[in-house]
Amino acid sequence: REMEKHWVNCQDENIEIQRRYTKLQKELKESEVQISLLQKKKYEVENLLESRTKILSDMVNHNKKMEDQKKEALTKLEESEKLYLDYKSQLRNLRLELSHS
Repeated sequence: REMEKHWVNCQDENIEIQRRYTKLQKELKESEVQISLLQKKKYEVENLLESRTKILSDMVNHNKKMEDQKKEALTKLEESEKLYLDYKSQLRNLRLELSHS
């Protein structure tokens, strides 16, 4: 009688252990799926960050180029204004010389 009771207890424990084992296996599979999804998301985010970084870098380079072109244009404009004022002054001097002769 005692032996039978022990045997039933052992079977119950075995069933409980099997049940917990099955549950843990299921949780492990779910965790693996979650890890896989998170790794995929991480990869997507890294790619997105990489492409945005490149876009920002391109924009900075473009802005620098535009700034350099603007400076160059302003320098040329100042040179042109100087030449124009010199030309105007020479023209005035020529007119004065002609009017005195």
